[in-house]
Amino acid sequence: MKLYLLRTIVSITVLGLLCTSNIFAQCSGVPNGNWTEGCTYSISNDVSVSSLSVKSGTGVLIIDLEDTYTYETTGNLTVKNGETLVVKGNLKVGGSFSNHGYIYVYGSIEIAGAAQNQPSSRIKVGGDIDIAGAASDHDVVRAGGTITSINIFGEDDYIYVSPTDDDFLAYFPSFSLPVELSAFNVTKVEEVVAINWTTASEINSAYFDVQRSTDKRNWETIERVNAQGNSDVSVAYQVNDNIGNLNEIYYRLYQIDLDGAVEIFGPLQVKNNSSNLKISTYPNPITSSEKLSILIEGMESSESCSIIIYDTKGKLVLATEHEVEIGSSIKTIDTSMLTQGLHFVKISIGKENEAFKLLVSK
Repeated sequence: MKLYLLRTIVSITVLGLLCTSNIFAQCSGVPNGNWTEGCTYSISNDVSVSSLSVKSGTGVLIIDLEDTYTYETTGNLTVKNGETLVVKGNLKVGGSFSNHGYIYVYGSIEIAGAAQNQPSSRIKVGGDIDIAGAASDHDVVRAGGTITSINIFGEDDYIYVSPTDDDFLAYFPSFSLPVELSAFNVTKVEEVVAINWTTASEINSAYFDVQRSTDKRNWETIERVNAQGNSDVSVAYQVNDNIGNLNEIYYRLYQIDLDGAVEIFGPLQVKNNSSNLKISTYPNPITSSEKLSILIEGMESSESCSIIIYDTKGKLVLATEHEVEIGSSIKTIDTSMLTQGLHFVKISIGKENEAFKLLVSK
């Protein structure tokens, strides 16, 4: 397995392929109980559930309450090791609170029971942290307001950051993680898969784990790639993986920053067969008065094609079905309903999936 690092001289932003674990996946229901689904749940209302345990293998769970409403568990809340919970709103826990992973809350946290922030875990909160029960901390907590607790956090590695600190502002209010990914794709040539990704910028990034799976549940790290740390120029990375006789493989990027925060990109699928299917979109960027053209090449049989467009909050904007003929064909999509800004296009034909960024301008 060989690793290559390619670096450009000038700063550029490429509208390439971006897949994150939450951009396209909408949760199957209200996140509650033992949760293993990496997804986005969006609602403009308060939400109350009995408990929530973000289990191992979930990846990233985003609860989007439009920064205003409250997600409440009347019982306990747990985030398992390495998993990430993002609440775009307030978080209220009626029972105990145990964090082994990474929690980002745009608003405030209120905890009625005991609270534990385990070693190597992180909490970043835009507002206050109010804990009625006993609290113990073994790692980093950041809050935009005050921290109130019966047993104040007191471990040596505890960090409290005020809203005026530059370090705090790097995380709030946008909660932007340290890597802006402009492209991520995989290409197979014979038995070798090239995994390529490009970052438009990096802030305090530590490394990338390139991970492989045959079932999208069990992941193995095939290569760890050191990141640039801090960079405002485009940086391209590549890892080669010999897949042998594996038939269907998935790849994802597991990105870690120097503060321990995690972001997951992917998964992307590779089939070890002779499929020549190729999908491309144009124009991109596009104006709302133009139609989006989708070129589909290499079809070996007629199949149904699903085209779905989401906004940056993961909300469905457009969904349409088309029949795709053998050979090459072009499908056009009316984009007049799209607002100005970034959108994400997911195209599915049979078991093949492609995803694209789409920038809509005036």
